Amino acid sequence: MTGPLAPHNDDGVVELLRAAGHGGGDPSPADVHRAVAAGRRIRRRRQTAQVLGSGLAIVAVLGVGITTVSALNDNDGTPVTTADDPGPTQPGPAAGSNAALAAGYLAEDLGDRWVNKDGTVRLDPTSKAAEGLPDGGYAATAYAEIVSRSAFHQVCDGAGGKLPCEEMTTSDGATLHLWNWADHDLTTGEVRGEAAAYRALDSGKYQLIGIKLDGPEIPAAQRDAHLNAVKSWYDAQEDGLRTAVTDTRIENSLTIEPSLAEVVLARNANVTLLMEALGADFRVNVRGERPGAILRAGSPAAADLPAGYEAAAEIWVKAPTEGAVKLEDLCTPLTENGLRRSGCTVVTTADGRTVQIQTREWMPTAGSNTSAYSALFAFLDRGDGSFVEVRMTATDTTDRPSTARQEAAAAWLAKYRDTLAGVAADPEVEPGPAQG
Repeated sequence: MTGPLAPHNDDGVVELLRAAGHGGGDPSPADVHRAVAAGRRIRRRRQTAQVLGSGLAIVAVLGVGITTVSALNDNDGTPVTTADDPGPTQPGPAAGSNAALAAGYLAEDLGDRWVNKDGTVRLDPTSKAAEGLPDGGYAATAYAEIVSRSAFHQVCDGAGGKLPCEEMTTSDGATLHLWNWADHDLTTGEVRGEAAAYRALDSGKYQLIGIKLDGPEIPAAQRDAHLNAVKSWYDAQEDGLRTAVTDTRIENSLTIEPSLAEVVLARNANVTLLMEALGADFRVNVRGERPGAILRAGSPAAADLPAGYEAAAEIWVKAPTEGAVKLEDLCTPLTENGLRRSGCTVVTTADGRTVQIQTREWMPTAGSNTSAYSALFAFLDRGDGSFVEVRMTATDTTDRPSTARQEAAAAWLAKYRDTLAGVAADPEVEPGPAQG
């Protein structure tokens, strides 16, 4: 199946990101670039949902009932996971990088204008996929789960007077079980229904993709017409359900614990921006002071640095807190105890935004146990008291620092001036500037 990481399927992407975080089985630079680009596309789908906002009537929420990353531990940077739940779950918002990945794939598989934001997937009611639903405020909820064998049989065996699942075989031999129903509440007259697709997994559990529909109160004279329309609409979703339930990327996202690098990319939009801008010569840095990017040893870009140098980049937004350092203070030249800090110079980006560029060099003084470094900074004043800071630092890891080596590192950093300026000025940097 072709997805956002084409031509690789995402079985390989999990291993790709795992290698990026743990240092084993290093993926090719081209694969890493594609992985980062895919992360950005997922994030853009989330942002599209923000733009569409309340204008969307159809809501799909990803429900995850198995191992997910719930947080990054602030103490040691290791992901915190929840226990495996063998039973079915209810549709609902899900946290963690697994949910972000699976929700993106689910939105893609369901097709036409389904967009994901933090595990919530919304459908533009004016899109082709919404055609066929009666007017009047219908809301659909889509979800992806891994469920137990008993939960599968409770549905597909036709218990409770409901129709059993319909079995079908795909062209590649996979057996799927499809099921849908629609009726109206006898008390309120609300039209409701659900469609689902199941696929058996090697573990003995089942991958489930479902779409649950809730409708408004319908006058008695219109209920049959609404029910027929809803049933026809469910039939039209069958292709999307089949695509999603056979998508092994969703299965892997819901069953494989992600690497720390994957967590960083899924949870930190700014690192994704930085990685995409710097390209395949860099990998995710999960061990620095902040998540960021680190130069790959042996990469083409690393060959131009003096031997023994390492390079890393970081990005963050500095909020206008009381007593915080102001940008104009940072841009003041300074020479002190081995530190040389230039004044800021102006770079204007292609879209007309003004970025301040600064260089810094540190040469250890006698008795110091610190390393020599050169650094390049890009600052963007956002006009609300906050500013974006993007920094790339080249550090001499040897015990023979020299001015000549430092100057060579500074010249190497200068090649990234426009790249860092572009990241600092990117309007997608989060959090955005305060409105006012």
